[in-house]
Amino acid sequence: MHSDHHSGRIFCTSCWPSRRKVKKEQVKAEKRPPSPETEESSFVPTKAEYAFEATKRTIDILRGAAALIGVPLVKEVLAVGLAMITTCEAVNEVQEKVAELKNRVAEFLLVIAKVGTNMDGSLTKTSQDVMEELKELKECLTSITDRLQAINDQNFILTALLPGANKKTIDKCVTAFQDGIARFQTLRGLHAAEDLSKLQTQLEDIYRIAMAMAKKVDIIGDQVHDMKSSVDELKAMMKRVDRDASIASSAEMPLPPAIFIGRDAVVNKIAGHLVSGDISRSRIFILAPGGTGKTSTSLAVMKHPSVLEKFPKERQFWVPCISAKSPTAFLAHLSRHIRVTRQTGELLDDILATLKATEESCVILLDNFETPWHPVEGKQETVRDVLRAFSLLPHVAILVTMRSEFPPLDEWVCEPLSHVEPQDSRKIYTSIDPRAAKDPKLDELLQELGHLPYAVTLMATLGKRSLSSPERLLERWNETGTDMLSKAQGGMDHSIELSLQFVADSPNAIMLLQVLSMLPAGLDHSHLDFWVPSWQPEAVDALRDAALVLVIVKETGGVEEHRLFVIPVVQSYMNQRNRIPDDIRQGIYATCCRFLDCTSPLWLVQMSPRLRAILLPSALRSSTSRPY
Repeated sequence: MHSDHHSGRIFCTSCWPSRRKVKKEQVKAEKRPPSPETEESSFVPTKAEYAFEATKRTIDILRGAAALIGVPLVKEVLAVGLAMITTCEAVNEVQEKVAELKNRVAEFLLVIAKVGTNMDGSLTKTSQDVMEELKELKECLTSITDRLQAINDQNFILTALLPGANKKTIDKCVTAFQDGIARFQTLRGLHAAEDLSKLQTQLEDIYRIAMAMAKKVDIIGDQVHDMKSSVDELKAMMKRVDRDASIASSAEMPLPPAIFIGRDAVVNKIAGHLVSGDISRSRIFILAPGGTGKTSTSLAVMKHPSVLEKFPKERQFWVPCISAKSPTAFLAHLSRHIRVTRQTGELLDDILATLKATEESCVILLDNFETPWHPVEGKQETVRDVLRAFSLLPHVAILVTMRSEFPPLDEWVCEPLSHVEPQDSRKIYTSIDPRAAKDPKLDELLQELGHLPYAVTLMATLGKRSLSSPERLLERWNETGTDMLSKAQGGMDHSIELSLQFVADSPNAIMLLQVLSMLPAGLDHSHLDFWVPSWQPEAVDALRDAALVLVIVKETGGVEEHRLFVIPVVQSYMNQRNRIPDDIRQGIYATCCRFLDCTSPLWLVQMSPRLRAILLPSALRSSTSRPY
């Protein structure tokens, strides 16, 4: 699948479209137009909308309860939070993002109200600290509300013309809110056992107060069917908050997948690095595209006998970083999952002090590190400094997984992952669906998937559940591509889009990805000027940093060639749903036709079936079209 077709040729630059801006929305999954039935039902409040309205009314009740126990600042914070929710409801743009922020605010306000019930009239030092933290939180919520209100006050025409700007603003609001609550929760030590005990004892008191006040409130009327459901929901949410805080101070490390094939050599190698005791070897990056099995490989390493012997379970710390979108959130994740109890207000100092408190060896697994490495807010250098600080601790081994071709620190060990070998890809598939073992089309199907473990697993599972043969699945793949392996939440498309978000602000990177996705064998770097005259060095850098483009190094006649290559599943994704504009497609077709003699039988014979399927039909059509 890495074969080189006509790599020595020079392509016609005049056949390529001139420099252009490409809208980043073109690579996102388009929303299907709603059916008449859907449009009609959209005017009817859903159960989820009723549930949220009930929750908001319950917060009103809890705000009153907080006032009754004499903590006015808690009441102020709740009032600001409710104002933010109201503003969210008025903002009509980026509905999913706004809804996410609104619900997070609502749930966290329940925690704030709950903290307020722990504070009595005599302000102890702890209470004074909480009051200071509440002031900071109030300022954070006020700032976010102002940003949202600015969107709501925008001129309609401006809103329509610049939707992307508002999305960025809302993304920053979500991140700012996450940072605010992360700092509050960490400083409050909500995961400390004694504090949790105090919080738990207040649950029933809050519930009783809410029930008593609910009987006096008659303002909800037709908006919800039953006020009691809101209080019941409150109790359920509060219990979930307590449960999560008590058992998720450090998340339980997942087990490796039951079917884990083709990675024994790299697992043994990484395990050897971690237990070596050599500080220069025990800091390791696992780098690869999404779906390659980075997390599965790292979890297998943590369960390796030699690793368990040196680092028992209680000294292994798994830190999932996928939601840590800023340096502050990243530090909060570290503090929580490493079980830091020291609280000076300086998160990094507290984390380092906790790790230095013992000389026993431990290992930290930073999973999906690409999220904090590309922060929505804050500086990348701050995150790099955390890694450098950890590097100075000789008894701490560190394993990091991330989507990239570039390690954040060059001095650490780098272990890139690629696809599994074809025989291992076959074993993965047949372990899930043994019926396919003798199907003659299985190997072709696996090649189309690029032997990517996640894609193979999804396809085999689909084949097993649908009783479909590899031949039938291959036909479907050629029709729909990665769509068939994607569900509303998760799946192959979701995995690819997690990488695409890191280049969404670079039109040139998106355009280059579109071009490379039409060239199954990839493109020599030395030929970029001929195929894509408007390419920019920073676009190549961004695509490689997101592991959307890989570089394959080949040596010919003592000269190294660097080939830019897009893995097959990303190629498939990009070639679906009109994610590649017609002018770019026609530019590729025209360049091919003017370089190659389309009528030559030799050309048709030498062309790979995959390339012929992509290029030939439209190339023949474009032979009479206007040249680019």
